[in-house]
Amino acid sequence: MFLAWNEMIRNKLKFSLIIGVLVMISYLLFLLSGLASGLMDLNREAVDQWESDAIILNDEANQTIQQSMIAEDDVEGLFEEQATLKQHSVIASNGEIEENAFVFGIEEDSFLLPELTEGEQAEIENEVVADYSLKETGFEVGDELTLSNSDEVLTLTGFTESAKYSASSILFTDNKTIEKLNPMLSEDIINALVVRDADWQNTEVNDELEALEIEEFIESLPGYTAQNLTLNFMIIFLFIISAAVIGIFLYVLTLQKTSLFGVLKAQGFSNGYLARTVLAQTFIIAVIGTVIGLGLTFLTGLFLPPAVPIEFNYLTMIIYMVVLIAVAMLGSLFSVISVRKVDPLKAIG
Repeated sequence: MFLAWNEMIRNKLKFSLIIGVLVMISYLLFLLSGLASGLMDLNREAVDQWESDAIILNDEANQTIQQSMIAEDDVEGLFEEQATLKQHSVIASNGEIEENAFVFGIEEDSFLLPELTEGEQAEIENEVVADYSLKETGFEVGDELTLSNSDEVLTLTGFTESAKYSASSILFTDNKTIEKLNPMLSEDIINALVVRDADWQNTEVNDELEALEIEEFIESLPGYTAQNLTLNFMIIFLFIISAAVIGIFLYVLTLQKTSLFGVLKAQGFSNGYLARTVLAQTFIIAVIGTVIGLGLTFLTGLFLPPAVPIEFNYLTMIIYMVVLIAVAMLGSLFSVISVRKVDPLKAIG
């Protein structure tokens, strides 16, 4: 460590360039990690807030709520705790701003409704409560909302915590209101049944229905799996690129110091000592680079607009930081092998 640190101090520019490259790689990696988490939340935020175990859909609905139609009598009283759900997609406007949204028709006191953060609950027909993401775009309590493909006008009475579903905001209302928006959702027809029951798998439903574990349902949301796989592959490739870049830089530096290593070997320094020096140098570079990259990521997060779906999972970022350091150490093994092959006589001669 002593030899590694002192060499870095004497060659500040050379090692600063290597650290700078690692800073940019780690910065991009951490931003992608935050973006991946943010995009995941855009799709599943509302579902996670249900804190449910399963969802019951029509067997022919291809695991999507809006395509599912269920007779409420077919699922009444089947599970320990259950909540009916009716869903309708709209474009909501307050006269100035238009937003894609899902209208969720739920029963009074349903566990599907998140806690209010502002305003009051919807108590009569044509009143709705919106999730907080609509407030961030400019909607306010008291707004009169017009909807695409409907003559109904809804009054916004309050906001819940952010609860997006499939990257769209949500309007919560009663079943009577959503029946006006979509006559197919008559009094005894629902789209889905959300279940809280640890023993739900042992409850039989009729052949026309399908019971899905909630995580399986989330993974079947349109674009969810493909989007996550794409971002995860990008992160994996960044790890590989990081190992290659660090390995190449350190290998070139090792070749430039062949004569120096030859002199050190002639003075009695062992291969193990010199290998530990290279590894220590890589560790210092990796730690400095990733810490700076992490700091820049958090700083960037403070200035990003709310429209950017980014969320930092601190445990994930710490894991990525450790993996990035380990990958950089792995990339330095080429240099360690080169050091072991240095012949003192040839290097000095």
